[in-house]
Amino acid sequence: MPEVAFILAKFPSYPDPAQVIASAARRGLPLALVSQDDAQTYELGPGKSLIVMLVAAPYPDAPEDAPAHFILTAFGLTGTRAEIDAQMTQLTAAVSDNVVGVAIT
Repeated sequence: MPEVAFILAKFPSYPDPAQVIASAARRGLPLALVSQDDAQTYELGPGKSLIVMLVAAPYPDAPEDAPAHFILTAFGLTGTRAEIDAQMTQLTAAVSDNVVGVAIT
């Protein structure tokens, strides 16, 4: 089952993939960029991926200073519920480190 997180952002622009990869590496998560056509797609290992999709529109009920948001979707995370939640938290942090964010949901 996919895991999902949202980052409310001040600017509608993607983070630098090299910086996202570096932030994930500092957290012990190996990421490799595999595509950045319509979204940024990263591989975490066999059968595991993270998709970072920019939506250049406000998240519903978002504050006025957040005119854009990101949808983060991770596939193939394994472990206990707590381990999966921890992995998703770390992936979300790796992206949020590199955008001007307002909030994470």
